[in-house]
Amino acid sequence: MLKQFCLLLLVTAGVARGQEIFQKGQVDRPAEPLGGPAMLSEFLTHNVRTPFVNRVEGVEGKVEVKGVIEPDGSVSSLEVAKGLNKESDEEVLRVFRIFKGWKPAEKDGRPVRQQFSYSLSFGPGGLEEFNRDSYEFGFLFDGKFRKVKDDKEAMYRLGVKVDKNGIPAGRMQFSTRTKNKWSAPQALEAIRTPAESNVLQLLLGVEEGQLRQYVDPSDAFIVRAGTEPFEAGLPEYIVTSDGRIVRELLPGSFSKVSYASGQTAKVTLLESEVISQTIGWYPNSILKEKYYTQKINDTTSLEKIIQVSDSSGARQVVKGNGYISGGDHPWGEGEVRNGYRVGTWRSFHPDGTLRFEELYEDGKLVRGKSFRDGKEFEYTQQETQPRYSGQIRDFYKFMASNIRYPAEASRSRIQGRVILSIMIEPGGDISNIEVTRSASPLLDAEAVRVVMLSSGKWIAGQKRGIPIRSTYSVPVGFQLE
Repeated sequence: MLKQFCLLLLVTAGVARGQEIFQKGQVDRPAEPLGGPAMLSEFLTHNVRTPFVNRVEGVEGKVEVKGVIEPDGSVSSLEVAKGLNKESDEEVLRVFRIFKGWKPAEKDGRPVRQQFSYSLSFGPGGLEEFNRDSYEFGFLFDGKFRKVKDDKEAMYRLGVKVDKNGIPAGRMQFSTRTKNKWSAPQALEAIRTPAESNVLQLLLGVEEGQLRQYVDPSDAFIVRAGTEPFEAGLPEYIVTSDGRIVRELLPGSFSKVSYASGQTAKVTLLESEVISQTIGWYPNSILKEKYYTQKINDTTSLEKIIQVSDSSGARQVVKGNGYISGGDHPWGEGEVRNGYRVGTWRSFHPDGTLRFEELYEDGKLVRGKSFRDGKEFEYTQQETQPRYSGQIRDFYKFMASNIRYPAEASRSRIQGRVILSIMIEPGGDISNIEVTRSASPLLDAEAVRVVMLSSGKWIAGQKRGIPIRSTYSVPVGFQLE
């Protein structure tokens, strides 16, 4: 979860080691973060993670670290000056090791070494519905599958064990209550499943050539805790085998994507059902962008741009006005006026050839054209979702005529809704199906079988007029009369 951290800057005297280490009063211009202290404070807010043990044990307090900012802007001799606990100390050291956005101190017109210290406060953060002894979340639901807190109102219980970092692990445990007696826990589907490269690209919102900036696709796992119709309310994760979090998503609240270094690349905070704020950083810790997105409909959104910088830290858009150039930004190059893109925007390939050209009026795309393999693609929407080749009612008619209720599930009176995520290739074929919400293994298998029969009957999604690989969510209901 995202937390606010109290930030205190202390610049102290150093000792000689190699070149002299100066204190603030001994230099002409002290060392500082590129963009100023406020930029570093925001970086820390979105990079420091409160250790899970702090939330379990109710630990709060300060960690102070000290080190030396070198003439090249790197940090050396980083250590804890005042600790809180092992986990908090290690987390603060981790974040300061990955932060690269320092502007070194200067003395007599040259960069010099300067000692610094920072103090960060971890606030109290308790946990609800968590058992410290079993290291397990326990969620209660009533007969209508609504979360409740009173055991007397509950008919179902979903248990989710977590690891030392609070990430769901193993299998979920499901129990039902008859009168005053709970059934023995039944293991449900695995929480952690391997992630394929094409799925990772879509979930992280990156192109194939950029994926390794974030994760090795052979060492990535999707972690989801919840099963239809029970929603645990825990974040969804993409993690590596050593526990590094690549993406954290809490539907309806926020999402965060991190580079392979562990530094946050982008965080999106949902402020309402239709408005979100996005903050992004370059791999060198420089603030890249701040903007708001307003959802107009399922296929159209409007960005209001607040700030954009290039990878050196030079600000190109300030308070919603400026000109983006240099090829660093995926939006391309063009003018921002009062927060909105206006006029002609262009993006170029590294060899200088045109990638796309778009015309905007007050932030709204009027028309665009993109270029690939010598072909030109025209469009009026940057992205379109995949769809069945006929009407949506034709798809459900197809499903109804092909689905077969599993005999064993029928005899056992098993019913529910399965939600599938299907991967649709540019040609309309289905290349992958993932069960994102399970009803039972029998119903899951039948849902996968019948949806796979529709392969080749889909129209692919498009990005800037070009058919692309994309995902589509399909709910499949099973109900006995």
